[in-house]
Amino acid sequence: DNEESLNQEQNNILKSTIDDYLEVFKVDMNGDSYIVLTNALFEYFSMGSFPILTSKINFKRINKKRVGWALKELYKSEKTNNLEIEYFRFAKENINLFANEDIVEEGFKQSNFYKAFTTNPAK
Repeated sequence: DNEESLNQEQNNILKSTIDDYLEVFKVDMNGDSYIVLTNALFEYFSMGSFPILTSKINFKRINKKRVGWALKELYKSEKTNNLEIEYFRFAKENINLFANEDIVEEGFKQSNFYKAFTTNPAK
């Protein structure tokens, strides 16, 4: 029973951490996109893989670097390793802002897609 309440507590912390990073974008998203995104990220960080989404995550007009930066900061808060290509693949396949980005295996860190996640938009 103790283990279950510990898991529940960790789940609540993860959920609130995801909200801390992404809630600011709620008004910039269409329909239930916010719920779809936060649930997918929750599954990724708790289970290690992304769910298959039935609907795309749609943002209204917004600076994609703001969104990419927030996703990177969230990732860094949950994992110590470098951003995984799978994280970008999820963004490309499921988030309208990144649909046209290219994932190049070689020299990925020099790509515009990588920079969209790692360039601080506040600077």
